[in-house]
Amino acid sequence: MGTAQYRGHLGTQGFAPLGGGEQQAAAIVGVLVFSDESPTEQILCEAAHRGRLEPGPGGDVRDAEVFFMEEAREHVAVGMRQVELSERSVEEPVDTTVGRPQPKRDAVPQGIKRLGALPRFLPSFLLGFLLGFLLGAIVHEGIVCCRPAGQTGRMASSAEDRLEPFLRAVLAEDIGPGDITSEICVPANAQGTARIVAKAPGTVAGVEIAAAVFRLVSEGSIRVEARVQDGDNVAPGEVVLSASGPARALLAGERTALNLLIRLSGIATLTARFIDAVAGTGARILDTRKTTPGLRALEKAAVVAGGGTNHRYALFDAVLVKENHLAFSASGLKAALQARPAGMPAIVEAENMDEYRLAAAAGADVVMLDDFTPQQVAAVCAERGAASRPQIEVSGGITLDNVRVYAEAGADRISVGALTHSAPPLDLSMRVEPTPPDSLPPT
Repeated sequence: MGTAQYRGHLGTQGFAPLGGGEQQAAAIVGVLVFSDESPTEQILCEAAHRGRLEPGPGGDVRDAEVFFMEEAREHVAVGMRQVELSERSVEEPVDTTVGRPQPKRDAVPQGIKRLGALPRFLPSFLLGFLLGFLLGAIVHEGIVCCRPAGQTGRMASSAEDRLEPFLRAVLAEDIGPGDITSEICVPANAQGTARIVAKAPGTVAGVEIAAAVFRLVSEGSIRVEARVQDGDNVAPGEVVLSASGPARALLAGERTALNLLIRLSGIATLTARFIDAVAGTGARILDTRKTTPGLRALEKAAVVAGGGTNHRYALFDAVLVKENHLAFSASGLKAALQARPAGMPAIVEAENMDEYRLAAAAGADVVMLDDFTPQQVAAVCAERGAASRPQIEVSGGITLDNVRVYAEAGADRISVGALTHSAPPLDLSMRVEPTPPDSLPPT
């Protein structure tokens, strides 16, 4: 397999080429996804940091040497197809375009057949790996880029293209070789109109992702109208999204769209409640890395939709020193912080006042007070005085009942793991009604 070298700057906001090349990419853990001017021509590739990362332009990005496999995308596709071919029954007719038993021609829409084909016999561990592997690519280019709180907008077509591999995988997980119930109950040419409606008040997130599910499952034959945007508040009975098109495709995409939408909207709703709880104090509400494996990018975007702020995305974009790290550090905290890449923020955890003083003296940008009482937080803030550094972050045991007390004690940042690991889903439902043929708009 041929390899090539590509050198550029890898920073917290993504990957920018040095030489004015056409590639654009999204930074993720250990993996980059490159695309040329045609967003659908994506290449899965491996990335490796070589030696110590040196400052890039502006001091806030790092040079990285990247080796990518030009044929990786084709290799993955061929490998998946080989798995199917090895498992199919020889007695059944074969659709040679996808290498699997061929269903009835009018059984399901084309998009569903294509989505259901590949992963039927794919080992579960491989499917899980692919989900996490592909989803990381959507951190950048407008899908779930860490925008300032309050900024929303429709997902660009190029961003939706980058999301497509992930959505195909999760749809295939649910549809498999086909929706048996719809095949026996719903005529192949039936048309319908679906409406996703809020059953409880909340803040929505993932609207355009849900819309993308319906467009993808129908290969574009479903017409989708988003009635609200991420970050909007909804009341019970309010329509979040409507979709019209082939009834079987609507039903095939229903659960995947709802699962993503209710999960992400639940995170946005809980975040908004924390934001309301600290209103007027100046404290910011941050998420953590306690996210659902494979869904971190989407869940962190939902936090932003709810008005919160993203903490570090992963292990590569900030230094966060805890006692477990110091147990192995022979040089001490100050030397460790001085060795970090230029421009990279340094956060140090402290469990008592002495550790706070040590972290502040070592040059930490943020000191994270772990399991401090509000009175202890107030004492730390009083000792810091009017200085803007280090910022004081509070973590551990934060709830809606006590978050304002911590904010009023002087905390600059309050990180809440519950935003992503314990957010209850927002109650949404979908109803599909038959559409008379003479009422369909022209295509």
